[in-house]
Amino acid sequence: MQAMRDSRLSPVLPFLGILCLVAACGDDPSDGGGGSGPRTASHLHATWATDMDRMRDAAEAGSELTEEDLKELESLTLTFSEGSMKTSQGKEGEWKIASTDGDTWELEAKRDGRDKWKRLRIEWIDDDHLKMQEKADMVLYLKRQK
Repeated sequence: MQAMRDSRLSPVLPFLGILCLVAACGDDPSDGGGGSGPRTASHLHATWATDMDRMRDAAEAGSELTEEDLKELESLTLTFSEGSMKTSQGKEGEWKIASTDGDTWELEAKRDGRDKWKRLRIEWIDDDHLKMQEKADMVLYLKRQK
């Protein structure tokens, strides 16, 4: 059962790595935030936790996440800094911005020790909330930890 859960959640970890890539490719870190114009990579520099309210809403709306999956995601955090990312599970990686279109960003990320970059899409809900998606059926909602 543990192996099944690990394989179901394994797409989330590279997904999180891509978010880290966004933070590394910004302009001046002092130029963004708080709705002061277009977001830059520095907006992503923070520790992000799973937004469990939005994840539960998605599960109730028909996502394939089980209650057990939600429990595992509950303690997940991602910390993005200049060009690197780290999860609360000790996984590390690199990230970069591939493209931006307003509040929608395409990121590329990879875990340390791997050669393959994965593409992720993030949508800024607001300055403190993100929707991250690797595939149509794999969505992760994050909120900035304060």
